[in-house]
Amino acid sequence: MDLYEKYIQLADNLGVDKASRLEWVQSREDREVERQEQKLERDEHTAKREAELAIQQEISKQKQFDAQAAAQPLSEGVRISFPKLKLPALTPSEYSDVDLFLEKFERTCSLLSYD
Repeated sequence: MDLYEKYIQLADNLGVDKASRLEWVQSREDREVERQEQKLERDEHTAKREAELAIQQEISKQKQFDAQAAAQPLSEGVRISFPKLKLPALTPSEYSDVDLFLEKFERTCSLLSYD
């Protein structure tokens, strides 16, 4: 027995005439539809807030990671990186040898293809 039939049976048991019963059933159905719409709106709002919170948490994690990376001292074998460009690892003694650095940089750049 579906919800509509239950309403009809309840109205019959209460002795409600047919016109009033139909009006009553329609008003109950309207309220049910309204409740469902409100629930959907709440669910959408909740989903939106959860998505915004997830984005904020990801931004916070990235900022924390960036701060930790910036605070770490350079160590042997560190890669110097540029956007879409990874240079060969340099040892601390090689940092001071500018000619060696430039040679490795030029060799790496020559391997790249430009679009």
